Amino acid sequence: MIDQIVFTAEWAILCERWGKTYSGPVTARYYQHLSARMDTASFRDACAHLFAESEFFPKPDDFVSAVQASDEARALDQWDLCYRVMEGESHVWDRMSPAGRRVVALLGGPSRLGDTPIDSVPFVRRDFLAFFREVTDGVEYEQIAGSEVTPESRRIVGEVMRSLPPANQTPED
Repeated sequence: MIDQIVFTAEWAILCERWGKTYSGPVTARYYQHLSARMDTASFRDACAHLFAESEFFPKPDDFVSAVQASDEARALDQWDLCYRVMEGESHVWDRMSPAGRRVVALLGGPSRLGDTPIDSVPFVRRDFLAFFREVTDGVEYEQIAGSEVTPESRRIVGEVMRSLPPANQTPED
C-alpha cells in the first residue's frame, strides 16, 4: 500500500507537470489501483521515472511498467558488477547490493564465478538475472533451485544453498 501523504505529493507533482486537474473520485481510483500493485518506495520510483521519461500523463499501468523497468535496470546494474567480480575485480563486491551478493553466492561465489569459461558467460548472465528477480521478490532459496535455469546452475545452487546465511545477513566468499 502506498502512503497517502507520499501519493498526494507525487500526484500533485505529476498533475502540475502535465497541467492536469483530476476530481477526487479519479484520484481515489488511481490510488486504489496503484496501492494494490506497489508499495510507497516503488510508487516514488515510478513517479520519478515517469516525470522524466513520459510524454503524456501516465495511465495506471504506466506506473507498474515504470517499476518493472526500474527493477530490470537495477538487475542489469548488479549483473555488470557481478561480471567485474568474475573478472577478478574483488573490490567491486563492496558495491553490490545485498541481493546481488546473495545471487553471486547462489551461483557459487566470486571464486567459482571467476573460473567461468568465456562461452558460458551468457548462461551465467541469464541465470544471474533470473535469480536476482526472484531474490528481490522475496522468493525462498528452495524455490529458486526449482527455477527454469540451466542444470549446471541448478546443481551449483543446490551445493551453495546449504552454506548460505539467513537472508538478512550478507554472505561472504
